[in-house]
Amino acid sequence: MQEVVMVMGFPASGKSSLSEGYIKQGYAHLNRDKVGGAVAKLLPEMERVLKAGQCAVLDNTHCKIEDRQPFTEKAKALGIPIRCEWMATSPEDCSINALHRMWDKFGKLFLHPSDFAEVKDQPNIFPITVIFKYAKEFVKPTTSEGFASIKKVEFVRRSSKYSGKAAIFDYDDTLRKTVGGDYQFPANPSQIEILPGRIERLKELKKDGYILLGASNQSGIARGQITKDQAEKCFVHTNRLLGVDIDYHYCPHNVPPVCFCRKPASGHAIYFIEKYKLDPLKCIYCGDQTVDKTFAKRVGFQFMTPLEMFGS
Repeated sequence: MQEVVMVMGFPASGKSSLSEGYIKQGYAHLNRDKVGGAVAKLLPEMERVLKAGQCAVLDNTHCKIEDRQPFTEKAKALGIPIRCEWMATSPEDCSINALHRMWDKFGKLFLHPSDFAEVKDQPNIFPITVIFKYAKEFVKPTTSEGFASIKKVEFVRRSSKYSGKAAIFDYDDTLRKTVGGDYQFPANPSQIEILPGRIERLKELKKDGYILLGASNQSGIARGQITKDQAEKCFVHTNRLLGVDIDYHYCPHNVPPVCFCRKPASGHAIYFIEKYKLDPLKCIYCGDQTVDKTFAKRVGFQFMTPLEMFGS
């Protein structure tokens, strides 16, 4: 039976993968990224395909009713049923998908909106603000719009293609504490004190084959309280005091977050997963804040508090 399938959902929600199944069945693939311009440009192409007796799959975000209405009305006018497949992928999972896509295509991540100038011509590479905008504007589809049916498609993340394992740590109040100074984080190496039991435990983890990594929010940089150079000198000195080489990745941006890297966003995690070929299920993340627990949960790391990891 001839039909139109409208696949909708957040950017990077898995729409293209779902559409691929229909393309293999012979459905015409109608996607804005292929033709450029507004989604409305797909309308005459849909009409042409349907009049030729072919089925069509519409693969776009279709965020609002007014975005979908021209297609539902055209299908109705042609007497051809149109149904909706709605990707129910969470914004958090979409962010992870978007980050993996960046790495797959460019071998690096673009984390802050200011980083995207060099890829502005890439329709599938976008800042996290695009996901925020979609979440704010999205209107759930209903059959009253003219859909013959609506199917909600749950997202299932595939098993990791990697096998590495790592122990990943927040720095402040997890590995070190700040003594003196005006802030809760160190502004110079003299303000760093390593917390009890850290040196011994890190050496045990390294001996057990874990790669040692660090992920830290450093919004004091954006607020002008410290510089990137100061923050990095403090990371290097912390590692020196611990006696281990921890590869660190930090977010220098402020709140409210507009980047992929400020925890609980997943930028640090995907950077490490791709760089070190990690299996998230074999990794441990240790931190002292609720955002650390959320960060770990989103990507599938085992979460441990400092008390659980170090006994204090």
